[in-house]
Amino acid sequence: MANNEVNIVAWKECVDNTVGEIARMDTNGGLNLPVDYSVANALQAAFLILQETKDRNKNLALAVCSQESIRMALLKMCTMGLNPQKKQAYFIVYGGTLECQVSYFGNMALAKRFNPQIADISAQAIYESDSVSINIANGKKQVSSHEQSFSAPETDEVVGAYCVMIGHNGEILDTVVMTMKEIHASWDMAKAKPFENGKLKPGSVHAKFTAGMACRTVINKACKPCINSSSDAVIMLKAVETIDVDTDRVVTDAIVDQKANTKMIDFQGELLSPGGEAAIGVSEPVATEDDGFAEDFASMVEKEGE
Repeated sequence: MANNEVNIVAWKECVDNTVGEIARMDTNGGLNLPVDYSVANALQAAFLILQETKDRNKNLALAVCSQESIRMALLKMCTMGLNPQKKQAYFIVYGGTLECQVSYFGNMALAKRFNPQIADISAQAIYESDSVSINIANGKKQVSSHEQSFSAPETDEVVGAYCVMIGHNGEILDTVVMTMKEIHASWDMAKAKPFENGKLKPGSVHAKFTAGMACRTVINKACKPCINSSSDAVIMLKAVETIDVDTDRVVTDAIVDQKANTKMIDFQGELLSPGGEAAIGVSEPVATEDDGFAEDFASMVEKEGE
């Protein structure tokens, strides 16, 4: 079978087995899903995205990835309570393996689930001409003031970034501050390898969108302690009462039937010609600032330290 031909029967069987496995785990008490998470919606989004996901050689993921890796990627997405339609997770092809990687959007969603006190998570880049005051209280850094000129983003270099977690009454719950040296050390661990001879590659996403990438890195660093140190009881407040396997099969059948159409509508409602590439899931995306994918790219290829 060619690498751009998909065995629809085998793919549908893999999907049905995954849905059935999730249902059995839930029924047997082996899996407790977030109470605010819709398995059906997340799987539907995943099915649409995976039809257009390709590897570096432009081969369809569903044609080159093993069914077991597809099943594990979908299970990881569901057990973490993430929705790829909201860019909370990305599907990446590594050889013949499909992996589900958490984006910075996903980290923020998980942090809010683990700590219900968090209402918002915000990050700012610090430019060379900015005036920033940082206090330390109870062993934690706090940004007490940040003044910035209007032209700073256009004329100055980024020297750092910080992230604040904000409570429902506007109180600051936590602050993480990183210098550019610390951020560069984090980027140096990325699979994307944005550095060459000690400097950022001119064409890399990190070089083109330095401020955005710095903010995403500091957001990931702020969220990870909250996620990793929390009890599962916080997120798993209540198991999902039912997972309608029959409904999910209907969704899968509808998606399979779409393969016969001359045009496909992706999850964002845009028309795609047959074989057209969606931005999500492509291993080597075209970096554009408007669609937000460029800033997200590093998050989906970051190592644990980033």
